[in-house]
Amino acid sequence: MAGVYSTRFLLAVNIRELTYTVPSGKRAVIKSISCSNAEAGATDFLIMLAGNGIWRVSVPGNQGAQAGGLMIVANAGEALGFYSTSTRMNVQMSGYLLDT
Repeated sequence: MAGVYSTRFLLAVNIRELTYTVPSGKRAVIKSISCSNAEAGATDFLIMLAGNGIWRVSVPGNQGAQAGGLMIVANAGEALGFYSTSTRMNVQMSGYLLDT
């Protein structure tokens, strides 16, 4: 199918927050999210879509969390954001980018 691309929307190491805005003429479909906490203590991890929390998890120290098989749709101009209470969080979010 033309105009469909498998892609990684976010990839970050040792970071507290990061945002990806869906480009004009595109639609993003998030299929998987994973994170790992590089600190000794627990930290909260939150994924936001257009200012709304859509996935939140508390990640124990030196451990990770993941969610797969998702079907989260973000339209052109909407922001996907990752936020953490730790400055040492590693995150990856991937899925498909489609032409609209």
